[in-house]
Amino acid sequence: MEAMTNQRVIARTVRQLRLALGDTQQQFAERMGWAISTAVRYETTRAPRGRALADLARMAIARGWDDIASVFRMTLAEELGIKSYDVDFLWRKER
Repeated sequence: MEAMTNQRVIARTVRQLRLALGDTQQQFAERMGWAISTAVRYETTRAPRGRALADLARMAIARGWDDIASVFRMTLAEELGIKSYDVDFLWRKER
């Protein structure tokens, strides 16, 4: 049950990010480098994993949408079995 609830939260957050960007599903898929079917699945039936989560977090962070980014960051950390702050290195800008 918890996994299903988490999947719904992630799907809702993917959609929230897309809408905040003002994109259609097709535009969002192109922006992210995905097939349209992948973008649709991430909003409906299958939560993104791994690199897709990191890319979504980066997109949100770049726009200052930390509340959206945190969902993707926490999910990625959970997937990797580490604390959420340990995944911060994935989107730090090089100086």
